[in-house]
Amino acid sequence: PEKYTKVMPETDLKESKPTRVLANGVPVLLVRRKKEIYAITETCPHLGGPLSEGKLVGDAIQGRALLGSRLGACFAIAAAFLLLELVVAAAAATITGSLDGSLDPARALLALGPRCALAVASGVVFAWLETGRLGALAALAADAEGLLPQPPPTAQRPEPAPLAEPVIEALPADESPVGGEQG
Repeated sequence: PEKYTKVMPETDLKESKPTRVLANGVPVLLVRRKKEIYAITETCPHLGGPLSEGKLVGDAIQGRALLGSRLGACFAIAAAFLLLELVVAAAAATITGSLDGSLDPARALLALGPRCALAVASGVVFAWLETGRLGALAALAADAEGLLPQPPPTAQRPEPAPLAEPVIEALPADESPVGGEQG
């Protein structure tokens, strides 16, 4: 190429160690092999995982971590939202069952309105949960693509506030005689 984008000092790139950098906001994987430096897209084209978490074997990146770290997060998201959906379904079933348990058609007809309202409310909650689940998975994918801002390498903690010291002020003693009599 005629034009290069400087992303790091060449001396910081270790031999045969895949290193993730950002070139104009695009995640790139750099690998030094002898005197040559190779650059490719940092995201695995097959699984979408970060290639920098893989291991360089010959001329290929092998990744036990390419899906491994994302798979655990996907499972946690799916399990959490499944649990939430089960709780909502159980609550809806309990409320619906308590509305009218008789076989009297007139009473069942009166319970139809609240049951329909509960069905609509449950549908809204399920839609909200599904939106949350898809949003969490999208955030996971965005993180894998390097689209989320990364925290600074060394997060500086703010200096602690100075401790307050107790201040005791003594008021001057009243010089007047006891009882307020003046001579």
